[in-house]
Amino acid sequence: MRRMGPIFQRQTSAFRWIAYFHQGREIRESAESTDKKAAERFLKRRLGEIHGRRFIGPKEERIPFSALLDGLEQDYQVNGRKSLSTLPYRLKPIRAAFALLRAVDVDEARLPREGGRTDVRGQFKDIDRRNDPYISNEKTA
Repeated sequence: MRRMGPIFQRQTSAFRWIAYFHQGREIRESAESTDKKAAERFLKRRLGEIHGRRFIGPKEERIPFSALLDGLEQDYQVNGRKSLSTLPYRLKPIRAAFALLRAVDVDEARLPREGGRTDVRGQFKDIDRRNDPYISNEKTA
């Protein structure tokens, strides 16, 4: 198992630790398990993420979603966007919905729907255009 990277135990921790290299620098992180087999699986998963170009990194995984919104507000200020004055009002429901989430946990499946009527792209899903008397399917000349 040594070829993948070392699995070791620090004196100050009950958990096993793993070490691996990414872009020329060593990264050490806790496997958050006392079991050596679980630490090996965690190391294999990390190495698979690196080789599959899906690796984010332990520091980046801890970034809260609110930090991304703070960066958006800062970008609006630095670039002098006209809509800066309304941005806090538009971000308020987003901050409330994702307040406790990490940035890596936010995906399309977690985005709120507007009353169940629209998807993420704003297209109406529940309108049956074939049977709606106000929407004509026939071409007019």
